[in-house]
Amino acid sequence: MCIVTEEMRKEFIAGLRPSYAKMLTAKSIGSVNDIVFGATELYLSGTPFHNRGANRQSRMSNKDDVAVILDPLCVKIHHYFFESPAPSHQDGFDAIHKELCEQFLESFKKAGYTHTYGNAQKFINVLFKYLACYEDAERFFKEKFKYCHMALDRYTYNGYRLPFYRDVVYASMHGKSNEKLTAWSQLTESEYHRVAKDIADYISSHPKTYNEYLKTCHSLSVFVSVPLLCEDYVLTPFEAEFFLWAIAKRCQEKEENGAYTYTAAFVRNIKSLL
Repeated sequence: MCIVTEEMRKEFIAGLRPSYAKMLTAKSIGSVNDIVFGATELYLSGTPFHNRGANRQSRMSNKDDVAVILDPLCVKIHHYFFESPAPSHQDGFDAIHKELCEQFLESFKKAGYTHTYGNAQKFINVLFKYLACYEDAERFFKEKFKYCHMALDRYTYNGYRLPFYRDVVYASMHGKSNEKLTAWSQLTESEYHRVAKDIADYISSHPKTYNEYLKTCHSLSVFVSVPLLCEDYVLTPFEAEFFLWAIAKRCQEKEENGAYTYTAAFVRNIKSLL
């Protein structure tokens, strides 16, 4: 994960709720308890859900109960980092991802809570982003993050003024950018894997898109120290999501008067890239 700099991690952590999730950088992947900590805070934050209206689901709210429910999943994740070889191809991680999503769904089902596959994919994908911010992630576990997925959520799924999200994700789902999408939280397993594959295929075949975004975003402080890619470096979806999320977040920022913080020219330049 050579492109995921400390500044990008801090940008991600700074946007997390609740605020005590900022403790993540002091945690270790070597500790199952630390993995349980991150998983519990993620679940309680509501980030994997954000369902609206008739789709709103009830979910467990007691911290201790959530930690107990998530413990088997976190043991599996710890096993992945310490006892399993790093996946040598995308299909290898995809199988692990599927197993983890199923564990998440089954654990809460036994406790009387029904969540969707869309909820599960976001929980697993964002949890791996949490773990990538742990103090020992970069030094010891880079290869274990190589084939991780990009979370499908409101930033990646609804456009948020970035053409990569708008055109690639929309095109994957409907073939055009102006049709109504299925809510990310309501994705079925097959729909999720189809979109995830389309995203991975696009990123691997367009490595220079990353550099084009960076050149446009050089004025944003979070990207000052982020290096351009060498010609033969192929961006992974996991790496892409770190910097695309930060750009999308900045593009959505508004000042007190409701105007977007960044100029129309900046946004036009961002929107012209694909």
